[in-house]
Amino acid sequence: MDVIDALNSRFTVRAFTPDPVHKGTILKILDAATRAPSSGNTQPWELFVAGGDALDGFVTLMKSASAKGCPAVPIYRHRSNGPRPTKAHGRTQGSAL
Repeated sequence: MDVIDALNSRFTVRAFTPDPVHKGTILKILDAATRAPSSGNTQPWELFVAGGDALDGFVTLMKSASAKGCPAVPIYRHRSNGPRPTKAHGRTQGSAL
């Protein structure tokens, strides 16, 4: 598949079914995700996978926080706030930091 085909075939899911996702499918996706590029190779992500009671508890907690007006705060910070060596390397590679 080339880039144009990938862009033309992409879609966004706006609703989810309650059907569980097979553990093998999740593991396959996570394995592929370990090869995903990141901005400046910072690899800023942390990933948590939950199901069952743990997921139900998390959803309840998030709904409660939202109802109380707690703002959503992004965990990721743009790399321009990163350490100086990252900025210097980006500049030598032609990146606009």
